[in-house]
Amino acid sequence: MINISLVFVRKSNSTIPDFSLLGLNNISNIEILKSHKLVSSQPILVALLKDKIVAIYLVSSIGKINQIHGTVDYLNEIEEMYDLTGKFLKSYNTISHLLLNTFKSLSPEEIITFKNYLNALEEKIFSNYFSNDIPFEIIKRHISRDIRKTTLTTILKSKMLSSLTKTSMPMKNIWNKKIDLDLEDYDIKIQSQPL
Repeated sequence: MINISLVFVRKSNSTIPDFSLLGLNNISNIEILKSHKLVSSQPILVALLKDKIVAIYLVSSIGKINQIHGTVDYLNEIEEMYDLTGKFLKSYNTISHLLLNTFKSLSPEEIITFKNYLNALEEKIFSNYFSNDIPFEIIKRHISRDIRKTTLTTILKSKMLSSLTKTSMPMKNIWNKKIDLDLEDYDIKIQSQPL
């Protein structure tokens, strides 16, 4: 029987990264994640047959689903899926909120010019702090330290740190915002994992 779950990817921040799927354990072919360009904290749908991944679907920031692994669209074959992201939403949404407000301080030209550095910084931050239940002010302090350690220009660092400092704790509705899924072409019920 096929089980499909909405999960977050966790990718270690090392030269040869290890992957895990938060909320799922003992997957025998987890190494197939290495053949896809996945990043830490990326929400994906994963179809499992017993302990093997048989399909992977990327979930975009607006909830669009795109199958990147497997030949069968198992979403057509199921009636329900499981949302295993609930336990990690507060951390995911907090870091996203902090980074979004920090990057807003940059001009479009700066973002384009330093895109690779900013992507690497974002990946490092999510990889290091995502699945841990760290209080808001401590995450903010860690992000500040990581920005200071980058090779970005002093002006960019200053703008980002100023914006980060001014960012206040997100409201409860932001903390608890679920991952959007566009399932309009499917008749699937989503079961949430108890927290």
